[in-house]
Amino acid sequence: MSVFLFWSVYGFIIGYEYFVQTVYTTGIFIYLVLYILQKKGIGFRKLSLTYYYLALLLIGISWFPSGGLKAAIPTFLGLVYLSGLLVLPLKDYLVFIIVTFGMVLGLILYEIKYPDAPAPYLSEELLIQDIAISTLTSLVIMGICLFIFKRTYIDDRRLLRKNNKELEKEKLKAESADQAKTTFLATISHEMRTPLNGIVGMTELLTKTDLNKEQQELVESLGYSSNILHGLISNVLDITIIEAGKLELHMSSFSSQKEFNALWRVFEKKINVNPDVKLHLEVDDLLPEYLSGDLPRIRQVLVNLLNNAIKFTIKGSITISISVVGQAGDVVSVKFSIKDTGTGISLDKQAHLFETFYKSSEEADYEGTGLGLPIVDKLVRLMGGTIDFKSEPQKGSEFSFILPLGVAKKEDLEGFEKIVVPGLSDLKILIVEDVEINRLVAQKMLKTLGITHIEMAINGTEGVQKASKQFYDIILMDLQMPDISGFEASRQISSVYETENQKPIIIALTANAMKNSMEECSEAGMSDYILKPIKSETLKQVLMKYMNY
Repeated sequence: MSVFLFWSVYGFIIGYEYFVQTVYTTGIFIYLVLYILQKKGIGFRKLSLTYYYLALLLIGISWFPSGGLKAAIPTFLGLVYLSGLLVLPLKDYLVFIIVTFGMVLGLILYEIKYPDAPAPYLSEELLIQDIAISTLTSLVIMGICLFIFKRTYIDDRRLLRKNNKELEKEKLKAESADQAKTTFLATISHEMRTPLNGIVGMTELLTKTDLNKEQQELVESLGYSSNILHGLISNVLDITIIEAGKLELHMSSFSSQKEFNALWRVFEKKINVNPDVKLHLEVDDLLPEYLSGDLPRIRQVLVNLLNNAIKFTIKGSITISISVVGQAGDVVSVKFSIKDTGTGISLDKQAHLFETFYKSSEEADYEGTGLGLPIVDKLVRLMGGTIDFKSEPQKGSEFSFILPLGVAKKEDLEGFEKIVVPGLSDLKILIVEDVEINRLVAQKMLKTLGITHIEMAINGTEGVQKASKQFYDIILMDLQMPDISGFEASRQISSVYETENQKPIIIALTANAMKNSMEECSEAGMSDYILKPIKSETLKQVLMKYMNY
């Protein structure tokens, strides 16, 4: 606007043609309106485009009346063009260049064809004067524009550096919080899984002793309950591992009848506390007797859904249905359904059911973390299945999921009674574990495998001393011990045998399922790890890997 104001005043003083003065004066009023609109909050992009295209229009109209190529107006055009390139958004850049180029090319070609089209100056002196003033004015205005642009650029750079520093601080805070979370989860995992290892291990060993029928059922229920407890404790760890995409499935064969009957027995006892609720189990006759899949994860999904059904069902029944819905070769599609006559779920809450930590207002009086259903959803999808539900307020809910499971044979089962393997008895094994019950569990399981050369160390220091004096084929190393950690003990043992041809195989016994802990095991010189609670079959499989090492 200031440019048009200058040329309007200047043109009036020296006596520009009336048409030219009118164009410049019109420009003043147009840009005054645009300035007012900008103050009222109209978008910058719309106003800037209007401003520069109107400027090009006014220049085009006044091109020939102002003298054409030989006059001052090309300088004025250059000023508008360069300022437009500095101001206009990048997306409008190319269009502005094309429009400007097209307009100027058209004016030049027209002037070449009609040399008399531009209005002549009254004298050579006025021409030189106009060109000099326009040049100086353009230089001053362009200098001011570039100064403002440069200052803005420097301010933006300063702000960017400041923001980068703030982002770096926030990044360090986030990393620190993530590390704190990892440490917390590792500690919780260890503190909970360590005593659970004793419960699960002793229960498994107890099932193989001479028990009468009633005792056998009680011990089996105890074992199943301890496995369920283990799954529940794992929930809080699982959601973190699943969301990080680091959860791995472990396939094994199992007896479908034995597994689902055990599930029914455990939850029947739980439901019997409320005589107004009955539990029913319906199993399809077409269901194969033996299946292959990630049994702990299948069990985890069923337990979560059953616990929810029990929690929200005060009267009526809960029905577990297991049926075959399809088969392709050795893969069978099995549908699991948990139907209850509980409180149901309102329509407005159903869309949020699988959101992490979500609890509706109706659930405020019920225990729970809001992790169960999100974990169920993620686990089912991870196992290649689908999950669905139907619910009606005050009538009940039905959650169902379909999983592709392998058809197995009886000989595929991991039978404890067939666990003794020739060759394992020759192994010399050192157990380094500070918790007495865990040492006892590991020792009993090794003896069940036929291994008799077993020694124990009650901490990392004693483990290093024994391993330095005598060679052991296998060292089972706990990771968290009071004096030195299993990591440090493994490093020291590895350094003792650094120049030897034969080295002991160090296997971590860990309650920490976090990936970084597994990586640290490898860096400390450990060859493998077993996650607590320890199972006899898992222990056998790991030892078998290194029999001919």
